[in-house]
Amino acid sequence: MVTLLALAGSGLAQIPLRPREAYLRALELHARGEVEAASARIVDLEGRSAQARPPSAGGTRPPSAGGARPRAIRRIGRRRPEALLPVALLHHRVSRAHAARGAGTLANAASRDAETIAQAYVHAGGDRVLGAALLTSLAGSWHGRSQESVAAPLYRRALALDPQQPAALLGLAVVEEKRGALRAAAPLLESVHRIAPADREVRLRLALVRARSGRPEQALAALEQLVERGGGDWIEALAHQERARLLASQGRLADALVAARSGAASLPCDPVLPVLTAFYGERAGAATGGLAQALTACAAERRGSPRLLYNQQPRRLLELLEARLEEAERERLPALAAALGIAGRAE
Repeated sequence: MVTLLALAGSGLAQIPLRPREAYLRALELHARGEVEAASARIVDLEGRSAQARPPSAGGTRPPSAGGARPRAIRRIGRRRPEALLPVALLHHRVSRAHAARGAGTLANAASRDAETIAQAYVHAGGDRVLGAALLTSLAGSWHGRSQESVAAPLYRRALALDPQQPAALLGLAVVEEKRGALRAAAPLLESVHRIAPADREVRLRLALVRARSGRPEQALAALEQLVERGGGDWIEALAHQERARLLASQGRLADALVAARSGAASLPCDPVLPVLTAFYGERAGAATGGLAQALTACAAERRGSPRLLYNQQPRRLLELLEARLEEAERERLPALAAALGIAGRAE
């Protein structure tokens, strides 16, 4: 109950009666399954509230529709704690809509609202695994907005609820790898690999962290497996590239040339492998030629490069998690209707 009451003091300020009623109508739409309409209504409400706010109001946080009725949220939590999950997801969806419109301040505020409600859900006795999934999804949104310093603590809190949450493990591993903390990233990736051994992106990331951590033979074996199994995508392309680079770093230029040439033959659309083929060919004294031409073609084809995709936030495990959250949300809409005292979806 302390956490539910904390909603009132979480920075979610009261706003006038009319927006407050509009927020309740949005919750009712959501309870009836009109998820997109509910989200759109709150996005509009928050946008208009922010525009109407006097410049001298002070502070950086805009008024939030979620904060318009903390009493309503506390009442929902008291009546049907499980109904807090769809309310948190509604605000999460609102945050993404604001971000898509370029309204960064509103997006961040809505994410904070969703986080506060998610914490209330867990502390009210909600499913810890779903709570971890919700915190992971919120962390993923911050991560996707390149705010890793906000995402990392959320990933950790998700793992405190569910140490086996693969998307949280992977997301935190990527944050740690990006900041150069390879000793922290490696065990996280190993944990994800044990949970999802068939995930090719996890295998690739673990191989590259091992290579950078002084375990080249383990890395090379993993990269060779990825190359052999193919895939025809950026994961296979980067596996070919890194395999060739790793061999070259060991002084095995002939083997590096063979690896790069094999990769270029398997993936003719990849712009980097021809560069590596020509470069290692020249270093090995082989007459491959075409380095300047390959470099020009590579420079012209930067968008969607394997390295660029590797440096971005992982999406596959997060998308699987969010599909499960959407299912859990649908299952709890009758509870939200019951908490609001409306007909249509009430149990």
